[in-house]
Amino acid sequence: MGKPLHDDLIITALTRDIKNAYLLLGIDLSDLSSTRPWTPDGDALLIADFEAGYRIPQMATEYRRTEEDVERRICVLAKAGRLDLNKWDKEQKAVAV
Repeated sequence: MGKPLHDDLIITALTRDIKNAYLLLGIDLSDLSSTRPWTPDGDALLIADFEAGYRIPQMATEYRRTEEDVERRICVLAKAGRLDLNKWDKEQKAVAV
């Protein structure tokens, strides 16, 4: 037998509550536009991918953002001391700097 209907209702209610909590913070989880605000989780993923050597076009595609948005966020994180642009190779630097 499948899950009881009761479980599905609880999951649906929790999902709605989580989305509403984020909306109170000004973050729409259903917003997949390229201009949506960056979240702490998004920054953490960007930092991890940056340090792993991913290129801006790869990250932009993965995050469903424009290359300019990813590049701009990399610069913001670098200025805040959260990223070291010296870790990038010449090809990556040519795009970001």
